[in-house]
Amino acid sequence: MTVTDYVNAKRLVRAKDLLLSTDDNIEDIAAACGFLGMRHFYEQFRKLTGLTPKAYRDQMKA
Repeated sequence: MTVTDYVNAKRLVRAKDLLLSTDDNIEDIAAACGFLGMRHFYEQFRKLTGLTPKAYRDQMKA
């Protein structure tokens, strides 16, 4: 695992927590976790979970 992969994994753990514990919009969550672009955030999130952030939030809250 590269340093970049490790940092992204830690950011995504935080993003998953925020998606479930707040009603903040996804763009704000991505920025709060250190992602500078939404495209990068979505790509990394989908790579880790297989879902988009919205789909993850909807599925986990259901």
